[in-house]
Amino acid sequence: MDCSSASYGLFILDDNKTPDIFTDDKFKKMLVMDTKNQVISFVYSIAEDLEGNIWVGTDQGPVIYSIRIMFSTAIESKPD
Repeated sequence: MDCSSASYGLFILDDNKTPDIFTDDKFKKMLVMDTKNQVISFVYSIAEDLEGNIWVGTDQGPVIYSIRIMFSTAIESKPD
């Protein structure tokens, strides 16, 4: 695969607990990054815990995203 044409990222969707109404949905594409802001390319698993946090299993260990700040400006979305 030619990585120069690949699209990396994690697509996050919040249906606002109304899956049949699309107008109130929020979404964001984010890069999975380590604590040094380096992009992590290998994601092996994704899970949501009971509190709604997103756990991403990578080749460098787990990355955890808090659902409370997922759509805040504290996390920057990287456009394609």
